Amino acid sequence: MTSAVKKIGIVICSQRTPRVGPTVAQFVFDTISTHQSTSPDNAQYELNLIDLKDYNLPLFDETIIPAMVPTKATYAHTHTQRWSATVSSTNAFIFVTPQYNWGYPASLKNAIDYLFTEWNGKPGMIVSYGNRGGGRSGEQLRQVLAGVRMRVTEGMPELAFADEQVAWKAMTEGELLLEARERWKAQHTEKIIKTFEELKALLGEEVKPSEH
Repeated sequence: MTSAVKKIGIVICSQRTPRVGPTVAQFVFDTISTHQSTSPDNAQYELNLIDLKDYNLPLFDETIIPAMVPTKATYAHTHTQRWSATVSSTNAFIFVTPQYNWGYPASLKNAIDYLFTEWNGKPGMIVSYGNRGGGRSGEQLRQVLAGVRMRVTEGMPELAFADEQVAWKAMTEGELLLEARERWKAQHTEKIIKTFEELKALLGEEVKPSEH
């Protein structure tokens, strides 16, 4: 692995209002940052939060097939070019996704489908959350990430709200109660870190972009 700093994007996958996604993503960010500060290694990583809401992508409106870029076509719209630049400059991704009706958000599927070659070969990690942890949404997302030829970790932490009060606050006010964060810290830190180490291992592998 080279000494260059590798950028890892933690993607906030919910765009609802209100939403607890930014708080959950920050929990994941803080968990990994604490681990990195107490267990440093020779590789250098830069964690960044990527909020899909900041990109406000409309339903796919390019007139080309994303797999044609960059060899046979280019993007027409500024919002696509901006999103492409972000994904292109990021080396690996941690998707922090809620579960809506047993699936992941439509806005996330749209954001993924805007691009193709930019995702190819890059490592991905999924952290799901919901009343029971959001595992169904995570498994569906895993299939889609494989479809754009990402390399996804086997581990997939599932963060459950655990009780009705926590779930209600999260869904209606976008608030994650302190008790929930402390519970997650006790129950899921080890799984998050283990899966992050798996992501780093994938990131350290040399992979040639797939042909299409």
